[in-house]
Amino acid sequence: MWSSLSCVRSLGQKGYYTATSDSAPDVLARYSRYSKSFFVYPSVSYQPIEFIDYIYNKIEEEKFDVLLPLFDEIIPISFHKKKLEKKIKMAIMDYETYVKISDKGHFSKYVQSKGLQIPKTYWIEKIDDVKKYKSAFKFPMVVKLRHSAATMGVFFVNDYLQLQNKIQQLTNNSNNKEYPIIQEVINGHQIVSQAVFDNGKLIAVHMYKNLREYPDNSGSGVIRESIFIDEIRKINEALFCPLNWHGTVGLDFLCDFTTKKLYLLEANPRIVLGVNNAIASGVDIPYLLYKVAVGEKTTPVTSYQEGVKTRSLIFDLVWVLNKMKEKNKLESLYSFLFPNIGSKLDDVFLNDIMPTFAVLLKLFKLSFKKSEIRGNFLKNSIFVNDTLKIIEENITES
Repeated sequence: MWSSLSCVRSLGQKGYYTATSDSAPDVLARYSRYSKSFFVYPSVSYQPIEFIDYIYNKIEEEKFDVLLPLFDEIIPISFHKKKLEKKIKMAIMDYETYVKISDKGHFSKYVQSKGLQIPKTYWIEKIDDVKKYKSAFKFPMVVKLRHSAATMGVFFVNDYLQLQNKIQQLTNNSNNKEYPIIQEVINGHQIVSQAVFDNGKLIAVHMYKNLREYPDNSGSGVIRESIFIDEIRKINEALFCPLNWHGTVGLDFLCDFTTKKLYLLEANPRIVLGVNNAIASGVDIPYLLYKVAVGEKTTPVTSYQEGVKTRSLIFDLVWVLNKMKEKNKLESLYSFLFPNIGSKLDDVFLNDIMPTFAVLLKLFKLSFKKSEIRGNFLKNSIFVNDTLKIIEENITES
């Protein structure tokens, strides 16, 4: 949601004509003053064939120069990369590599093959594998769908019975025919990196840590602070230079509270939610991607400002409203009103205020439709699986 808005603002402020698009008519970026046009395309998840046809025709009609996919529309776009690149420039990987890196099971094995640290992981291929590892499990554990969006495919279990039931529930879901992975729980704070590569050459890497998350301890960042850890830069190079990576990729880490060890959790081969922290710190990810896409020679970004704090005011509002149900509500309210982080906001720009009004209206409407919210979350958790299935079963590359 906010990543698209940050990208539109970044490119629009530099004078580029920027059009936005989505399958939903009320996407926030369309309300930005920097979005000069908007169009609604068919559902990427359930109509990927129609989606590609629509995008191809729209590119021909509007004569756009660069395509910047931000979420899982990358899946069908990468599948038809050769076809689309005849009409438009973009910086994304091929379909086969994209799917492998997006697969939490495959990616964790790839990370291990490079000698890098991941949480203790169990890869299961049948329900009997859960019984085989029973004596090795140290609860709590976390169960992860191999393909899922955001945190919707992540489930914590506290004992063996809960684990069995969760595995059974997930594999009985008609939308998910593959077994999830099981990992130990690491008590630590989340660190996210976002890198840009140009045909295997690292152009830039930015990192931030979450100071506040929603939901607490397992959700997306609400308040973020830019940091730099050279080990993370080296990890990005070790993983993606050999793949000749082209475009952007995000990595999620946990830094153990006690040992300070870094554990790599997963990769997100797209722009991450905290991209505005990168922009505010001096690493303009959207603009760098544009330059990589058009083939412009780009000087690698070797440093940026650390300690830059950014805040999603809207998500922070949701955070504090949920905290009002708890005992320490006054402490949470004080933290919301006086966060002591400066004035850099991800969402509220006084010279581009319409998206803020749009999201507040949307949240107000959804507050009366809790079942709809839960339904949307469920759709998100199976989104990638559905799209992959439809693409691989029904589409031939052209």
